[in-house]
Amino acid sequence: MEEVLKILMWHAGWLNLLGQVALTASVDSCLANHIAAMWVIYNGHVFQQEELLLCYGGEASLKRLTFKALSIHAQRTRPITQSSFISFLG
Repeated sequence: MEEVLKILMWHAGWLNLLGQVALTASVDSCLANHIAAMWVIYNGHVFQQEELLLCYGGEASLKRLTFKALSIHAQRTRPITQSSFISFLG
């Protein structure tokens, strides 16, 4: 029984990882398509595949820079402890 649980947990973990990667890629792809549609409305130029790929890559790079900046900011700020949170509330 324990061996079956290990196999099920292993499959659940890998499916979770695949789902996270697929979800992230689909959100980035939808944003690139949205930007392309807004560009068509703005000036009538339809994106070619290469331009859409550049938009996708640029958006992903911008997201990475934003997460990096947020992590640097989080390292510089004082962590919230239970006592400081309670003193904040009351």
